[in-house]
Amino acid sequence: MDDKSKKDDNTQLALLQMSGQKRGLYEALVEIHQNLADTYLGALTAISSNNPDRLAQAAHSLRELIEKLPMYIGMPFRSANLGEKVQNLAEQWKKVVKHYQGSDGPQWSGDIDSHLRKFLTKLDEFFTWHAANRQTRSQQKLNVLRRLDRLGLAFPGPIQEAWVEQWKDLHAYFESVAHHRDFHRLEDFEWRVSVLEEFLLSWLRPRTFDNHTTIDELIKEGETRVNRDLVQRVIAAIKGTADHAYFFNQLTSPKWLQPLLEHNFFRSPPPREQIENTQYIRQDYWPESKYLVRMAAANSEIVFTIVSQIPDSDNVHVLEDIVDVALAIPPEMAVALVPRMKKWLKLLYHSQLPEKIGAFVAHLYASKLIMRHEYVAE
Repeated sequence: MDDKSKKDDNTQLALLQMSGQKRGLYEALVEIHQNLADTYLGALTAISSNNPDRLAQAAHSLRELIEKLPMYIGMPFRSANLGEKVQNLAEQWKKVVKHYQGSDGPQWSGDIDSHLRKFLTKLDEFFTWHAANRQTRSQQKLNVLRRLDRLGLAFPGPIQEAWVEQWKDLHAYFESVAHHRDFHRLEDFEWRVSVLEEFLLSWLRPRTFDNHTTIDELIKEGETRVNRDLVQRVIAAIKGTADHAYFFNQLTSPKWLQPLLEHNFFRSPPPREQIENTQYIRQDYWPESKYLVRMAAANSEIVFTIVSQIPDSDNVHVLEDIVDVALAIPPEMAVALVPRMKKWLKLLYHSQLPEKIGAFVAHLYASKLIMRHEYVAE
């Protein structure tokens, strides 16, 4: 039997032996593109072979799977990459150096002539392009995850950090194995493959019901005490924005307020966004601010502290929730939010915001606090 036949047999064997998580991921990748599924299958085939370099070959395929996924889900690519831009600059620079060349190298003196002026213009264009198009690797990964998310909502800060760190860790591990860095045991490698499979499946085929059951159990555990470990387990249990919304919608106790604040929740309200290739604006509801409205009467001090730290937003749904909080807490606290509300009235997309702020002004007037903040009515 020739080498090609052996390879085909190994591939068929790996495909036949697939079950559970592996079968689920393979089928999910087929739905995106057969090339992705074949890359994954190639990794499994390498692992099950007798090739002494099988782990490195499998790791190479898995790293390719991670890196090529964005292309197959329609993520935008720049028409010109950084290398091309730098090469264009280099060609322009050669012309400048040639023009100023002397016996001892370029002679930088005199006025700016047309050659140097053209290069400086190109240099300015390059830095303008770079500032507009540069994305950190973390931001690129977040964009991919958001494209994969069924709801496509903005991600909460601490949860997105956990997702990105896991992705970066997996990519770094498989890259290390592919380049033969350090020694890696088969058991450790197979565990990492399992982690990658679970991570990708949580986005490609989310098990929403199972996730919600886990979240319910964690919330019930928090009826007694909410500590750092419990919040970390909640973060790990949330696999997408649907889980995130479900968690906050189910909370009925103020015990979660301080621990969630300490884990940097309540700091990233979803922005107002222009829907791509349309004239429409998208403004998502924020599960965190809805939770704050429900808890305002139960623990007004910590809710006020949290609301005071929420960054300014152009999302009117978030602003309306903050006004609802102001209406529910003691007016002596809420009056400190007046200067911010005055700025919000200048937003173009008001919805019910002016009416809500008007109700808040009446609330202050009834509490005889309006005299100290008469400029609200301007």
